[in-house]
Amino acid sequence: MNKIVLIAILLLMISCTSNKSEKIKKNSIQDVESIAISEVSRLEIDGIECKIVEETRSAIRFSTSKKLSIEQIKRVRNELSVNASKRIIQLCLPHFSQRGEEYASIDDSYIFLFDENKAIELKTGDSIEF
Repeated sequence: MNKIVLIAILLLMISCTSNKSEKIKKNSIQDVESIAISEVSRLEIDGIECKIVEETRSAIRFSTSKKLSIEQIKRVRNELSVNASKRIIQLCLPHFSQRGEEYASIDDSYIFLFDENKAIELKTGDSIEF
């Protein structure tokens, strides 16, 4: 995959989590698909606490007590319900909880490691620098 497509994916991820996005109300009948995820407000992966700090229609933002490895990031996605597969999962450390301060994110195709400026394709494991 070329860099232009990767940049387009990154721009889409940023736009999906902009301030214009609407927060999901946990008890709303229209947002039934979010209820299964909202019920899982905390996860623990290898002793590392992962807590949902924000949830929108397009993304779920986790604060983690320590940075997760690539395999641990995949496990966070697998621990969530099937409905999460349509959303971007963003990971940040507790003291970096503002938007744009994520150290990683995962969607259905890629893991983005922002500290390392690279994306890893989930199907092939290929790494792309950005």
